[in-house]
Amino acid sequence: MTFWADLSRLSGRTLKTLGHGKVFDVLDINEKHVIVKPHATGSERTIHRQDFQYVFDTISLQGSIDLKGIRHFSEMNPVYIAAMMAALPYITFSNRPKIHLRIVAAS
Repeated sequence: MTFWADLSRLSGRTLKTLGHGKVFDVLDINEKHVIVKPHATGSERTIHRQDFQYVFDTISLQGSIDLKGIRHFSEMNPVYIAAMMAALPYITFSNRPKIHLRIVAAS
């Protein structure tokens, strides 16, 4: 099982951003990208798979990543990537003082 398969299970779900709790729908997840639709704008956003892969690889290698690190690779969609990654069972987050994702140690 890969993280992308785990992430794909979020298709059809409604999530909230980690910092401000803004609601968005995960409309579709395929092999190349994710489509989300924020309720505030109603406009669909496409996020490429490699953006998620970057975040996952960074967390796997370094143990964590913050929103600034995500924004470095995905300038337009870091809050949606962070919220979706935090919905995975092996990723945890804190949002004080800033949004930070961490991998959960295997027990």
